[in-house]
Amino acid sequence: MAAVPDSMPAGHAPAPGGAGMVAVADEALVDFVPAGRPGLFQAAPGGSPANDAVGLARLQVPVRLLARIADDLLGHHIRAHLAGNGVDASCAVRAAEPTSLAIVAVGRDGVVEYDFRIDGTADWQWRDEELTDALDGGVFALHSGSLALTMPPGADALQRLLARAREVMTSPTTPTAGRC
Repeated sequence: MAAVPDSMPAGHAPAPGGAGMVAVADEALVDFVPAGRPGLFQAAPGGSPANDAVGLARLQVPVRLLARIADDLLGHHIRAHLAGNGVDASCAVRAAEPTSLAIVAVGRDGVVEYDFRIDGTADWQWRDEELTDALDGGVFALHSGSLALTMPPGADALQRLLARAREVMTSPTTPTAGRC
């Protein structure tokens, strides 16, 4: 699969009144979901934060995803999905670690089970320096709240980003210049 550009597609309209964009910080992984017959799975880009970013973009809300996306075949699939849905992934880290996986099964009773393959994968390795400019460039809201907030070693860096966002976004002199 060919690599795709990390920029927002042309023609993606800014928020009404030029209000800026929403940043979503957390994981972007691949779900292996049942695909038709028993034992057959389809690779679907996912992770609740990435899904939130796609949903916002589909509603024409300018959105930036702050994620550590692997520079592997599955990571390229995730980036293509984000770009195709109008999500700005220009601030996403190109991580050396592999893509996180979630294998999904639906039991006979309809209950969904997840088998996560996450040890040593990209999503959980955040470092403070990767988030330095995450709130620059007109970000007016930051959303997070999934697995990466709880998974060491990167959870602490995301928690510090949230604390910084609370300070920056409530300050009357919120900086809007700069870019990741």
